[in-house]
Amino acid sequence: MSQKLKQGLDKKLQSGGQQDAIKLLEEAYQCARPPSQLPPPWPQITAYRLAHLLMRSGCKTDWHKIDCLLEEASSGNSILGAMPLIYRLVSLQKCHAPPEKLEDVYESAVKKLNQQLPVLDKPKRDEGHLIQLNAVNLLEMAAYFIGLKYKTLEGQIELGNDFFANLGVGKSAWFVLDSQQEGSSIAYPESMARQIFTEQRGTGNCLAIEYNGDAYLPDRYIKNAFTEQQICDWYLRLKNVSLQSRRDKNKRCIVDPERTEEAERMSKKRFRDCLIKKLGLAVDQVNFDAWWKNDGSSNTVKSPIDKPVIMLINPMVFKKSPLSPIE
Repeated sequence: MSQKLKQGLDKKLQSGGQQDAIKLLEEAYQCARPPSQLPPPWPQITAYRLAHLLMRSGCKTDWHKIDCLLEEASSGNSILGAMPLIYRLVSLQKCHAPPEKLEDVYESAVKKLNQQLPVLDKPKRDEGHLIQLNAVNLLEMAAYFIGLKYKTLEGQIELGNDFFANLGVGKSAWFVLDSQQEGSSIAYPESMARQIFTEQRGTGNCLAIEYNGDAYLPDRYIKNAFTEQQICDWYLRLKNVSLQSRRDKNKRCIVDPERTEEAERMSKKRFRDCLIKKLGLAVDQVNFDAWWKNDGSSNTVKSPIDKPVIMLINPMVFKKSPLSPIE
């Protein structure tokens, strides 16, 4: 699923190879919707991208289908900002929508210009992920609106600054792991991952952990709650990596890959003490032992405490870089 999303959003396909791109985007779009139903921004991004490609069909364009896609792209609290709404003005006009509807969407787009979510800001760690230049957007809109051939623009657009290009690659491979869900393989730019992480930790009684060791509980914030080694231990277990796999692959992401049995025992004790003494959490010994062992099965204990755990992480932050997520 994540591979289809990655291929469908590949920047090379956005500048040419229209038919191949449409096929991949349609597959990615279906992957993001029910029954899988990925969280925002994936349904919105794939709908937005697919709508863009379909608008390049000239006189054969199905504007009703495109309008439905752009309506979906502007959902989810308009996480993509004003652009889907701006392009929807084109599809609505082409569908002969009533003036009131056009006015309503236009006003929504104008409001969004001044309420741009942080997800579209330039993240410090995501070098190169900027918004496409406004001039390009306007040229595209002119081509769509007037029915000009898009081929004139193909290959003329520099997409190196495309915010959505190469999502989940290199420095942009940030994850929001959740003990209540299977280890996620969907990667985001840091700003996007941080927004999702912040929203999730604000809506439930959970332990939220950042890659730098900081932790959040519903009633307090604990700076440097966990060591780098403990963050790696969290990561491996939230990704549901079995003990054997950890032994086979831990050189890729663990701080001390040569831990002896005694060192492992001490690490486990320090980890448990941290939960109890530093965070003041209740820890059931049997439950904790099963979680720490983690055999990688579907019946594995999901959390060592009586709360769900979420984690904001980029595996490249570990010392043994360059790193990639364990699959």
